[in-house]
Amino acid sequence: MRSWRPTEDDPEGEKAGVFAKRAGSTFTIQEPWPSVRCLSVFLESDLDGDGLTDALIDSSACSSYVQSTYFFVAGTRGDHFTAQELGYGVGLSMETWRGRQTAVFESNNEGYNQYRPESVTRRFVFERGRAVMVDEQRAVEVVALANLRSEEFDEAKPDQEKVLLFDLDGDGKKDAIVGTLWQRWGRIMWHVRFADGRVSDGGSSGCKRIGVLAEKTMGHHDLVCDFDARLKWNGKTYQYHAVT
Repeated sequence: MRSWRPTEDDPEGEKAGVFAKRAGSTFTIQEPWPSVRCLSVFLESDLDGDGLTDALIDSSACSSYVQSTYFFVAGTRGDHFTAQELGYGVGLSMETWRGRQTAVFESNNEGYNQYRPESVTRRFVFERGRAVMVDEQRAVEVVALANLRSEEFDEAKPDQEKVLLFDLDGDGKKDAIVGTLWQRWGRIMWHVRFADGRVSDGGSSGCKRIGVLAEKTMGHHDLVCDFDARLKWNGKTYQYHAVT
């Protein structure tokens, strides 16, 4: 199978498509798209165990900032191919699950919005020429004592600050988690201003929510970004802590 990707010599997205060749003949699997698309064959393998070569197709909008749409194409001895849409997401991968080869990808609601984050991981197995979803897991937020969320910035002016007050270091004084909205991604760029004048930078990636956890490290409450990305005090600043 082969795919088409726009080039300087052939930039029109209307010509994008996916095709199969057999014995000198070419068969159309995915008709040309009505808008600019980049198509690529992610994997060719006998996924459903019927002795024929199947394919997983990755279709994106020619940008690393958007999610791809994934398709499964079952092998056939005839001249008709069907592209089954699996959904859209990021980071398609192949994993062995319960002794079977599966395709896994995550979908989320990242983009120009201030909604609460959503993330769903879906797993597919392949049988009798079809992809069948066998598992779906939705990300769940770690419970926090207090939160600052991107949705609180509705109608906020550019660079307008919002503040979450909480005694993070246990000195009896309220510290301030200060955020401004990164409008392009609906994320909060934040830092901590302690009551004693110390400042801890929140990094460059931003959060849909920044929350205060009950757990403490070195006498300072841990923080959480989005669902469960934990930040711990290292003696000088808050630092992301990998979950092991």
